[in-house]
Amino acid sequence: MSLEKDLKRKIDECTRQIKAKPNYAEAYYNRGNAYGRLGKYELAIQDFDKVIELKPNFDRAYNNRGNAYYDLRQFDRAIADFDKAIELNPNDANYYVNRGTIYHHVKHYELAIQDFGKVIELVPNFDKAYNKRGNAYFNLGQFEFAIQNFNKAIELNPNDANYYVNRGTAYHYIKQFELAIQDYSKVIELVPNSALAYKNRGWSYYCLRKYQPAIKDCDKAIALNPNYSEAYNNRGCAYYGDGQPEKARRDFEKAYELNPNNTQAKNNIEVCRKALGK
Repeated sequence: MSLEKDLKRKIDECTRQIKAKPNYAEAYYNRGNAYGRLGKYELAIQDFDKVIELKPNFDRAYNNRGNAYYDLRQFDRAIADFDKAIELNPNDANYYVNRGTIYHHVKHYELAIQDFGKVIELVPNFDKAYNKRGNAYFNLGQFEFAIQNFNKAIELNPNDANYYVNRGTAYHYIKQFELAIQDYSKVIELVPNSALAYKNRGWSYYCLRKYQPAIKDCDKAIALNPNYSEAYNNRGCAYYGDGQPEKARRDFEKAYELNPNNTQAKNNIEVCRKALGK
């Protein structure tokens, strides 16, 4: 039986239970969870409303309603529900994860850091919390703190490629390009078809003026994702640095064709035309 069919069967079962016992909070809760997993968030919220009416101190109902509000991009309501869930049960790390994720999404990075710090206090070996806190520090421009958190995430889970991507990006921002290259190489080892890793590693090579390795990595990124505007732009930069302005111009034009919002590519086209006397 498919997951969708199983969830619909669960909804039907809960509906029958509610008809038999209109104040059966558990049936509303289970049906709300099923609606949420089906993406029917408004119906999920209605059921969680009923659960909270029947059991005002049921922390999980507030949390799950908060998740539904999050999926509807109603962030203020989601935060209010996570606040209440935490008030009722301050030792459930998931509630802080959920609230911290929203704080990060709405760019309240300091508050996100506080919540992920609380998660780490409650669950010291939770690698994802270190990674999330690292991302928040990164977005505040606090790259050294970000790297410390990515280091811990990698120590706890050395096989998650995302952690190396994030640390590599932080290394790149502080111009430690060799270390960035090492991290992107690890990503490629873990995920050989990661166009992002090849594109990023190519840009770090470019920043070291190693234009041929940069071109080779961008070639691979484009082979994996032929519509990758950034990879064409980066390869164009490497061609230009390597003294091949005509190839650079063609790449910049392709980058701009794929993404008309790529203003860097548009500006680079003009640079190449001037260099070529066109």
